[in-house]
Amino acid sequence: MRTRPALCFILGLGCFSAAQADIIGVKGSVDYWHYDSGLSSALGQPEMKDDSSLSFALAVEQN
Repeated sequence: MRTRPALCFILGLGCFSAAQADIIGVKGSVDYWHYDSGLSSALGQPEMKDDSSLSFALAVEQN
């Protein structure tokens, strides 16, 4: 009668250890955007400047 719970426990430990693929994950990204206003100086309105943006991201995850 005690063999069934012991067998289920051993099989459960095997499934639990196989489910953990990695312990710590690290990912990062760098993004660059260049904005172009595309407006002209028609009707005496001033032109808008073109602009750019740079961003960084870093993530550390633990399972």
